[in-house]
Amino acid sequence: MSRELEAALRELGLAPGATPREVERARRALALAWHPDRFHGDPTREREAEERLRRVNAAFRTLAEHGFPTDVPVASSRPGVAPSGTGKAARDRLVRRPSRGWRAAWWSAVFGLLTFAYVTSNESRRPAAASSRGVEFAGPVARALQPPRPEARPRRDARRGDRALGIAGSAPPPEAPAPWAPPARPSPPPRSPFFTLGASKEEVYAIQGSPRVATEERWSYGYSYVDFDDDRVVGWYDSRAEALRARLVPRRPGAAAPFFTVGSTKDDVLRVQGSPRRFSDDRWEYGYSFVEFEGDRVVRWYDSRAHALRARLVPAEGVVAPPYFTVGSTKDEVLLVQGSPPRFDDRRWEYGYSFVEFDEAGRVVDWHDSGQRPLLARRF
Repeated sequence: MSRELEAALRELGLAPGATPREVERARRALALAWHPDRFHGDPTREREAEERLRRVNAAFRTLAEHGFPTDVPVASSRPGVAPSGTGKAARDRLVRRPSRGWRAAWWSAVFGLLTFAYVTSNESRRPAAASSRGVEFAGPVARALQPPRPEARPRRDARRGDRALGIAGSAPPPEAPAPWAPPARPSPPPRSPFFTLGASKEEVYAIQGSPRVATEERWSYGYSYVDFDDDRVVGWYDSRAEALRARLVPRRPGAAAPFFTVGSTKDDVLRVQGSPRRFSDDRWEYGYSFVEFEGDRVVRWYDSRAHALRARLVPAEGVVAPPYFTVGSTKDEVLLVQGSPPRFDDRRWEYGYSFVEFDEAGRVVDWHDSGQRPLLARRF
């Protein structure tokens, strides 16, 4: 063997007679140990690693170019099969990298050895713990050789006494006292499900929650809002998109009628129609419909049909219903023929786009029939 080949083997840390597989393993191990990235941040060591890695690769190339000459015949990778051929084809076959399965097994073995060394070193650093039974050995191997401990004495069954263990003459242990429990507190009074006129800001906050926008006189909840005067509720608007838990409450108890009419009180309207979305002293709004008051009495309304009102004009008793009305007919006769108008005042009753006009005495003087809602009227 030439001195060049012997020097190449020494560079790889091998002796003459090493197999091609050993040469490949040595090259890989040295390449991992002297890779420059392991010495990043230390210029001197990094240059030394680059030089050493260059020599290792040069030594491997030298051996590969000469076909890995050794004093021992090169064995085949498959048992029972002799190596075939020499020269460039044989060298290429021998230089070929191992398969992925072999590399995975090799890295698994390395990782297992490193893990075992780390665990063993940590166990060996732990001090041995002494006890009344003897010495506790440290380390996984030493603990495996430690003699077994004596069995613990059986514990007494506190629920059944010593009879469960076959011990006579002993009484069962006394029962434990009942755990202490705090005295029951009186439950707080139930919170109202809604607020109304006169409620304080604290009550509104507890029922409706925090407003989106708050000023001294108005709290806004989206499109809905609550108005205050001297920190007391004086009005609100319920947009339904952001529903308010607010309600007007009748001041006096009473039974609800099927409808309200002219002259009904505000309490009557509340019992029949419910709480309005927006209100003032003389006007309550239910969507697009509204009811108007003078004092505490209903004087007129507008029924939009989109938000129907349970309101009706009532004719006087004893009036006979004619088949139609005409000029000079009374309001009671128009009611009996045409029904209650959705919107009205003293001089004009509206039925959609049709209307009937009256004089000061309450007699029909004219009308207009739009055809959308025909009027049962005749002219002579």
